[in-house]
Order: sequence, then structure tokens, then C-alpha cells
Amino acid sequence: MSRSWAGFTLGFTLLGSLLGQAPGTPVRSEIDYFRHVFMAIGNLEDPASDLQRREKAMVRQFGLNPVQAQALHAVAGEFRTGLAGIRTAATSVLVASRGTLTDADRGRLNELAADRGRLVERLAARLMKDLGPEAAERLRAPLRSGR
Repeated sequence: MSRSWAGFTLGFTLLGSLLGQAPGTPVRSEIDYFRHVFMAIGNLEDPASDLQRREKAMVRQFGLNPVQAQALHAVAGEFRTGLAGIRTAATSVLVASRGTLTDADRGRLNELAADRGRLVERLAARLMKDLGPEAAERLRAPLRSGR
């Protein structure tokens, strides 16, 4: 098992344990869940072969048909593109600050973090629509079941 695949498996296991917290503890939101899903299949640091392997595993795990698998693949690609733009902008802010962040720099970085959240929210909504109700529920099942 490759290191990245082991990390993906561990990540889903940890996500499941977080979702199954004791009553009264905060429950992770769907956006947090989908951010984790999208990072698993669209992380900029991981080799393409690892991302493909994880994507194929998700297709099998959630019983997606070829059209749904293509929708997942398209969202993963769009996530990578959006995330790359956000990271480029953040790097520009950090380089320009020369190690001393101003309030404006911090504000810009906060805006970029919010942009990432909106990207995840938009792509999650599109994916759920493209998958259809039954497949969308299967993809949400780990979030709902606490696994």
C-alpha cells in the first residue's frame, strides 16, 4: 500500500471517528466533509496516480456509474484548478509581506480562505445535483451514519 493510499484510508477512518463523536460534541458540517473528500481526490501535492487511485476507490465505495464517476472526476479537476489559484494568490500575499503581515495581508488571506470555502460549497452542490438523489445520499452516508 502506498503512503498516500494509506493516508487516504487513515483520513477516511479519522473522519469517520470524528463524525461519531459523543453526544454534545460538535458535529462536522457537510462542507468540512466535502472539503476532505475533494482534498482526497484533488490535493495539489499528491501525484496524479494517487489521486486517480483514490477517485476510483470512491467510485467503487459509493457505487457510482460511469456518468456519475465522470461528474466526480470533473469536480475534482475543478477543485484542483480553483485551489491552485487560491494558493497562488496566498503565496503572492506572503511573498509581498516579506515575513511581516499587515492587517490588509491578513484580511486578504482571510478572504482567500473564504473563497476556498465557497469553492467547496459550490462544487459540493453541483456534485450532489449531478449525482442524483440516490448516489448523493450514498456519498453523504459516512456523514450521516457517524462512520
